Amino acid sequence: MWKVLIADDEAFVREGLKNLIPWEELGYQWSGDYRNGQELVEAIPVQKPDLVILDIQMPILNGLEAAKIISEQWPWVAVVLLTAYGEFQYAKQAIEYHVRSYVMKNNVLEELPETLKEIADQLEEEQKKESGIVIERLAEAIEQGDRKAWEEYMEIFRQEAKGESEFQVSSACSLLMETCRRVCRERNQNLDELTGRKSEDIHKKILRREELPELEEILEISAFAAMEQVRRGMEDEEDLIRKVKIFVEENYSRKLTLEIIAEEVYMAPSYLSRLYKQKTGENLFDTINQRRVKEAQRYIAYSHKKMWEIASLVGIEDTAYFSRVFKKYTGYSPKEYERLKRVDQKKEY
Repeated sequence: MWKVLIADDEAFVREGLKNLIPWEELGYQWSGDYRNGQELVEAIPVQKPDLVILDIQMPILNGLEAAKIISEQWPWVAVVLLTAYGEFQYAKQAIEYHVRSYVMKNNVLEELPETLKEIADQLEEEQKKESGIVIERLAEAIEQGDRKAWEEYMEIFRQEAKGESEFQVSSACSLLMETCRRVCRERNQNLDELTGRKSEDIHKKILRREELPELEEILEISAFAAMEQVRRGMEDEEDLIRKVKIFVEENYSRKLTLEIIAEEVYMAPSYLSRLYKQKTGENLFDTINQRRVKEAQRYIAYSHKKMWEIASLVGIEDTAYFSRVFKKYTGYSPKEYERLKRVDQKKEY
């Protein structure tokens, strides 16, 4: 149910709206009515409405002034203005304050229900989008080891979950649990062992759509375990990148794969690849191939080895691939580079 507040300085209007509009049937909960915009604005932090309906002409704080304050402080609250004939000169201001709709007071019993239906549809669509964003932010908090962000968005999730279906809540929990498992897997850790809970049992609880507090407890234990792994990993990441660079320097002449390097530093290949790019700004195999090309340049300049021999010595068995890699980083094919070096050496001689 969407919570609605109304402000109108005429008591008979407030009573008429309260009693003659089928609020619950339209998906709304009548949460209060006020004599002016000031009273309504002061009630917003306590009542937390989804929609407010404001008469334009009111004492102390009129509808437009209240709409302006609401748009600045609570931009997610929908606003509808009640207007008398001839008050459309305020339309431009109303647009600036994100007013959703006007309803003519002399036709309110016909116009307002239709407007309420439209706004309920809009609010539902917005809630779906916001729910998706909250889940994304919770997943990001797990991946980044950000416990503060997790707690902040978890509070929003708790509030939104009250209005969601059991299926939507269980789907969100499943997605976040998978994020926890993946984060642990990438660090060669087992979530079940870290939490002392079996994934199968957790999955069954989610499928059975247990009560939210129990699902929340399971989720929080798992998320904190995963975030702790991320935090520890951050402390070790710089050291890990140093180890990778040393390993590459010592082994670039071998046939290297991402799996071989990842195994050396006890990391999941996909995670190592992302981490290396994040920390150094370049692809891991760009680093490897640049080192290979540098060594190949030395061989070409100071030896008389054949190109296939040089390619093999720097860890590349395919000579065509070697030529492509060499040209990518030097701008020359191996043969062109060889000719240039021979010319330079003759000049020096």
